[in-house]
Amino acid sequence: MTVEVIGFAIIARNTDLVANSVFAVNQKELDLSSIYPFHLAASYLDRSSICYDMFYYLSFLVKQNAIRRLYLNDFGHTVLDSLMLTILTGHTSCTPVMIDERLKSMTRFPGEDIDICGRWDADSPIVRGLKANGSPRIPFSWKHMFCHISVRAVCHAITRIFSVGHSPDINTPSGLFAKYCFTCGDKLVLGPIHTLVPTAFNLAQNGCDGENLFGMLSCLVCLLVHGANPAAEANLSVDALLGIDKQQEFAHEFLTPLHLAERVPSKFWDTWSEEVKLGWECLLAVLRFVQPDPIQGLSPPYSSHGESGDCFSYSVFLSPQDLSTPASLPLSEHTDSPSIEHGSHDLIECYHEPESSAFCVNTRQLRVLWSAIQTELVTYRRLRDGNSWLSANFSLVAVRDGANYYGGFSRLPFVYREMLKPVCACGRFYAASESHGVVVTDEACSFYFSNMEDWQRSSYRALYD
Repeated sequence: MTVEVIGFAIIARNTDLVANSVFAVNQKELDLSSIYPFHLAASYLDRSSICYDMFYYLSFLVKQNAIRRLYLNDFGHTVLDSLMLTILTGHTSCTPVMIDERLKSMTRFPGEDIDICGRWDADSPIVRGLKANGSPRIPFSWKHMFCHISVRAVCHAITRIFSVGHSPDINTPSGLFAKYCFTCGDKLVLGPIHTLVPTAFNLAQNGCDGENLFGMLSCLVCLLVHGANPAAEANLSVDALLGIDKQQEFAHEFLTPLHLAERVPSKFWDTWSEEVKLGWECLLAVLRFVQPDPIQGLSPPYSSHGESGDCFSYSVFLSPQDLSTPASLPLSEHTDSPSIEHGSHDLIECYHEPESSAFCVNTRQLRVLWSAIQTELVTYRRLRDGNSWLSANFSLVAVRDGANYYGGFSRLPFVYREMLKPVCACGRFYAASESHGVVVTDEACSFYFSNMEDWQRSSYRALYD
């Protein structure tokens, strides 16, 4: 009964009941493998605050129920795969069989009754009326593009999953989009960033009006800063993945995520909107930006002189004397706000910095982009029809151009207007609480510019230290 309770509590997004049930599960050493709680939470994602609390409480599961043990479900899908499925469920016209042939018996995705943006759930009158008329699926006309609320929910879930001490390996092979070659018998399995590419392709091809792929760019950068390897190769068939060749025999080869994204045929590209094309160019540019140098094993050299004006001035990073104060101390124990070393182009090492990285130098420049993305997600949302899906403070053109020319992201409005609070070399905002795992508005912004305070539409959560 306790196992069933925690399962239904996750589906109902009842975080208080989940918290109590987790304690009972640990105390009685119950086995939750029959419900795969982390996949269930990913499938029933509902706004960022609820989803973050859900993964926060589930992270206290131990022993056989720890996320490292239950990261793969009986389909071979990772929890990250379930998040990708949730993106496709809420924002495209895709059917389950289009994503995984093993799901061909499913007429609808798990959690389809729940809108990730919080606009409806299974109890909503419109959904109840839909079911009364015998329709098993949410109409595509109800959906909208992969918006900030949804992006924030997915990125916060990724942050929680891969920032705990018993996190799973982020580079675990994916179970989505898997194919079999009937000629040689090989199973063609994608890596986590490979999986993001066909997910973005489906958003571009089968997504909603207004799609700009900012959400997939955010997910890509979030995965990269948490250790996903962009240079990993996987044995793949582009034709089979994109549905170009439906034969049982097809050519396949080892490809990186970048090579996979570059192979999208122009016949698809030509049908996309200008916003989608720009978003896809950003994905390609960032993937190129973080590729290791084939000779030295490092990313392309990064100029620190800035003669061209394109080089990012690391004025938002902490100076060496600021880092002498242990970052683990509570904020109240720091004496003053960190001084900023203007004009310095050197990134400072800190104890948060990963011991190893698949993409070395440019991973640090990428954290500037991640800081801007996080700030965009916590300061802007589209309030009315006709408003822009992106704020004026974030520019996809600046992302594309900065990544393509290895100039960093100094031309992002968030950066050159000095709208961000100081950021450490590891990508963490200096003012952010260690226990939160995700940044909130006053921790990211150097001054007030958010449009989130629409009191009739806002919901709030408690922050626990």
